Amino acid sequence: MACSDESLVAAHVAGDLTAFDALVRRHGPGLYGYLLRMTGHRHQAEDLFQEVFRRIHEKAASFSGRGAFRAWMYAVASRAVIDAARKRRRDQSVVDMRIKEGERLDPATANPGAEAIAAERRARVRQALDALPPRQRETVILVYYRHLSHAEAARVIGCSIGSVKRHMFRALRSLSERLPDLREDAE
Repeated sequence: MACSDESLVAAHVAGDLTAFDALVRRHGPGLYGYLLRMTGHRHQAEDLFQEVFRRIHEKAASFSGRGAFRAWMYAVASRAVIDAARKRRRDQSVVDMRIKEGERLDPATANPGAEAIAAERRARVRQALDALPPRQRETVILVYYRHLSHAEAARVIGCSIGSVKRHMFRALRSLSERLPDLREDAE
């Protein structure tokens, strides 16, 4: 029987060395994807991944258990992303290491042309997401890609559910305007 996140956090606080590993295995891939989408930098996402789980480890005792662990984890991650952005802005001498990896084609793919078109679409969507204001981008990533509810996203971002809905509406409208040909494909 799988343990709940809350019981794993409690076990970790009580000294169970395997409980934290279980949380990392369970939520690591989703968290890394969130960080990668928020930063656009693989190296920075990896650094933030380590930082987020360091913070969770240190602050596990402060997790109340009233809300979902996943929402709390994304709130910690969101603050880490904001802290990292502030640090980069303060240190103007740091060179922006923005590296966008291109999609790689799988040689075993039956239809490389279709895969190339799909990779190009993903790249365009990623660029359109990057162009959104930070709150809108974060809202889309949390709700659409990380599958958090509007209420969970509101807790992560620190705003009302209505604000999340407003950010989502504006983001989707902006994405629709930036990607009109993709909107037609979806219809």
